[in-house]
Amino acid sequence: MKYPKFKEVQFHNWYDIFSGNPIRKFCSKLKALKAGLKEFDKEFYGSTPNKVQQLKRYLEQIQKDLQNHPYEIHLQQVEKKCMVQYAEMILAKEMLAKDKARIQWLKEGDRNTRFYHRTIKSHQTRNMILTLLDNNGGRI
Repeated sequence: MKYPKFKEVQFHNWYDIFSGNPIRKFCSKLKALKAGLKEFDKEFYGSTPNKVQQLKRYLEQIQKDLQNHPYEIHLQQVEKKCMVQYAEMILAKEMLAKDKARIQWLKEGDRNTRFYHRTIKSHQTRNMILTLLDNNGGRI
């Protein structure tokens, strides 16, 4: 589950009924979708670091309780759910960092800057072919 509720937000905002000519309907759909996605973004990403910390503290507390009461089935179930939520929030935090890096690249990458040249140089060294091997494993 990459983005929970995304399809729901998309469906709800895109398939609303709008009046007017086709271009106006299309523009209205885009505006509604933009507003819905902004709200979704604020809800999902807005407090991700705080949610990660809260879930971690809650998970630690549940695990301490489980050490004291190891046969409590309810605590085991709660721990399992909390671990799943924690893993999802960690993934969301990583995706947020990846998106921010992509935005930085879009802002600074194509302006022939030092950032651009460093990135290109690292890509070239990573993709460089140093040797070729034949079927027997010998160098060509």
